[in-house]
Amino acid sequence: MLMIFSMFLIGCYYHYSRGNYWIWAGFVLWGFDRGVSFVRLIVVNKLWLFLTRRRDECRDCLVELLSEDVMRLTMDRPLLRWGPGQHAFLSMPAIGGGPHEQHPFSFANIPTKDSRKAVFLVRAHNGVTRRLLHHLNSDSQQVRAYVEGPYGISQDLTSYDTVLLVSGGTGITYVLSYFLAVLAAAWEGNAATRHIHLVWHVRHASHVSWVAPLLNEALSGVPPDVTVQVDVFLTKSSLGEDPSAEPMAEMKSNAESPAGTSHSSLETPSSLEDEKEVREGQVGGEGLSHTASTYVRWRAGRADLAEIVQEDVNAAKGTMNVTVCGPTQLTIDTRKAVSKVATPGKVFNGQQSIEFHSETFGW
Repeated sequence: MLMIFSMFLIGCYYHYSRGNYWIWAGFVLWGFDRGVSFVRLIVVNKLWLFLTRRRDECRDCLVELLSEDVMRLTMDRPLLRWGPGQHAFLSMPAIGGGPHEQHPFSFANIPTKDSRKAVFLVRAHNGVTRRLLHHLNSDSQQVRAYVEGPYGISQDLTSYDTVLLVSGGTGITYVLSYFLAVLAAAWEGNAATRHIHLVWHVRHASHVSWVAPLLNEALSGVPPDVTVQVDVFLTKSSLGEDPSAEPMAEMKSNAESPAGTSHSSLETPSSLEDEKEVREGQVGGEGLSHTASTYVRWRAGRADLAEIVQEDVNAAKGTMNVTVCGPTQLTIDTRKAVSKVATPGKVFNGQQSIEFHSETFGW
């Protein structure tokens, strides 16, 4: 991208002489942006230590293989500051492409007073993520990597009474950072939020282990005046990572959840496997601590988003926020659910208003 942009400016300079002043302005702005990014790269990664015995402090990155194509990257960068919903650019020279090749990844966590470790969840597709997967010799390995950022806008969700976070697959990285941020702000007494609801669509119960360490830490103590609910929907979809690719069907048979709520699914082989996995998730916990597991409800099938939005807004005492990150169809379905629930007539009759925010899944 940088090469294309520089070639574009050079081409304009030689082929459109009347606009040279504007082209020079473009060069200056582009150069300033690159200069700031380079300085930030040096500072955040402590590259001045590269020629010393402490060189590993500026390049260590722990890569953990969580499933056949999902990895968790953890980087300890004390000088890095970021907020929920933001992303950073990572470069991994050993994986190929050189230090100038950077790739964006969303932060899955937030910085705390005790830790500045940045956590990223990465699904292997093509290019650098696939090369990184093939580079691993074990389930846990250190690689040389550099981080530069953060970028993107961090929304402030602490002013809402109710926050509903919807995600699908590795889209959990975006909404989980908000989940952690709102919960942390509530602990400090800096949030008006009284209900936090996280909805996550995954294929298998074992995928919860991707974020189990973060959930365990966050849910180890919840403020008494805040209610937290985590619903994990096991889709086992064969249509890629799209939990909303098929219409949600009416349910008939029951399956108990840890919270004591009954849910159901169709009497088909795939849905019966889902119910079996729900029961296994209840027993195994999938890396969740005992405390964290009490907040998690396992469900088979796909979420009825309109019903979930309606239930949450009915219980809300103030403005509600719905944030979604995941496959395109999940975003569309969530938007439709909000539109169905937040009609002008209902709001006029006293229903709380709903603000909607969606984040594109991908780059």
